[in-house]
Amino acid sequence: MSKIISVILLASLLIGCSSVNDSSPAKNNKAQNQLQETKNKGEHFKSDTLETTANIETLPSFLSSTNNGQVSQIYGMVGKDIELLQWIPCYCGCDENSDHKSNKDCFIREIKGNGEVTWESHAMNHAACLDIAFQAVLMKQNGASTLEIREYIDKQYKKDGVSATPTPMPSA
Repeated sequence: MSKIISVILLASLLIGCSSVNDSSPAKNNKAQNQLQETKNKGEHFKSDTLETTANIETLPSFLSSTNNGQVSQIYGMVGKDIELLQWIPCYCGCDENSDHKSNKDCFIREIKGNGEVTWESHAMNHAACLDIAFQAVLMKQNGASTLEIREYIDKQYKKDGVSATPTPMPSA
């Protein structure tokens, strides 16, 4: 039953973000323009917001600005699987313009010793960040190892021509 729900959630997310993968000429031109924008330092992060909450269970208030409840759900999933996402690269283009080292960094800037979390709004604006985190957590819930998840994400996203964050490979 949980696998069916997971598949339905994944399908909903992918449909919601399907404009990123639309193959129509107009959409391809838009995607190419967005890709070019990532080459301009600072543009990729221009509207990013940071917010510190008391703990990992308390999501940032900037999530209330989105009409897509799935974004908040994914942020919550990230909070529960930080260790996994430290081994998963991001392919949104943030590797060139930030200190992001993994997909986790698109969501969380810092976790302090007292438990406070500094969240980033970056992932809210990039379907690749959201998709990668969702796919990784879903695969883990279905029993995939961290290495299997990493290999799958690399295979799926390397073909898009966007470079990955400099994320180390997990051990077997």
